[in-house]
Amino acid sequence: EGRVGESCDVCSSSVGFGDECEASCDWQVDCMGRGRCTGEGTCECHEGFSGDSCEMCASGGYGPDCEEPCVENSTCSGSGRCMGDGSCECHDGANGPACDSCSTHGYGDVWVGACGA
Repeated sequence: EGRVGESCDVCSSSVGFGDECEASCDWQVDCMGRGRCTGEGTCECHEGFSGDSCEMCASGGYGPDCEEPCVENSTCSGSGRCMGDGSCECHDGANGPACDSCSTHGYGDVWVGACGA
């Protein structure tokens, strides 16, 4: 009772999961309001969102609605990769929140690739 699927292995409710379908999944909390809970206790993210809890933007944006653009050449000074939360993952030799500083043995402007050993 309370299960669906070929092998009755999925909870019929979108909010219950577990052996007895007793555990709950609150889409506003567990999926951050960016997806829906599945019968297996995971989140199925709405378009534009990703991650186990729909906590990341799928690509190219960030912010509460993933509508803020993250452009690597400006947001990350051309020396890093935009992450789904608006932060930058800097390439080797660059650091700082916007990847605009040389980490060691560097000189010049990071955005023209002048950081190096």
